[in-house]
Amino acid sequence: MRHYLAILYMLSVSSSVLRASEIDFKEYEDIKKIKIMSDSSDIEITKSSSDNNSARVEYTQESSDPTSCYLTFTQNNDELVILNKKRETSGSSFCHACKVNFRISTPSSTDFEIETGIGNLSMKGMLNSLHFKSGIGDVKLDYDTLPEVSKEIRLDIGKGNVTASFVSKANLRAKVGIPPVFSRFYNEFTETTSDPLHYFVNGNMGWGNFDIKKKSQ
Repeated sequence: MRHYLAILYMLSVSSSVLRASEIDFKEYEDIKKIKIMSDSSDIEITKSSSDNNSARVEYTQESSDPTSCYLTFTQNNDELVILNKKRETSGSSFCHACKVNFRISTPSSTDFEIETGIGNLSMKGMLNSLHFKSGIGDVKLDYDTLPEVSKEIRLDIGKGNVTASFVSKANLRAKVGIPPVFSRFYNEFTETTSDPLHYFVNGNMGWGNFDIKKKSQ
């Protein structure tokens, strides 16, 4: 029995298998960037109250088959890499659907690089760099303040709606490459070039609405 439990523990170090709707979590120290690659995920990111570079990741599998997901967490120095993909069943090329949702609490300066096939992103209270790429998914960004140095928000979405709210004092420039027939772009900020640029928002959407709004302080 002890030998069996030891084997399970060793396997859980590099990968995780969840039961449907079961919530689990992992915590990491000294994280400055989080990279997520997932077939399907809804992701919620909030600013933690901690002053150090610690990150807490809660995750839940929606699939009815707990073995359908191949889920790994790897820390490389100050970068955390999360991989979630469909696991091929033995003896068959058929892949079960796999969706793992994440709730991440991390310092506001943590940078994110996220790529999902299908999935929504909600980010609140951050002042980080973000690159989000999704085939289908909505994005909601709520930024409380801006950093002193230039940062970039890059969104590449096949189909979905984006709402990004920034504090009114932001010097913000946006560039969006979207077909006007299928999408709408609205920006409440006036582009200025005389002051140092804080944020550059680059959006590329195939189908959907892109709204950049002023947030009252």
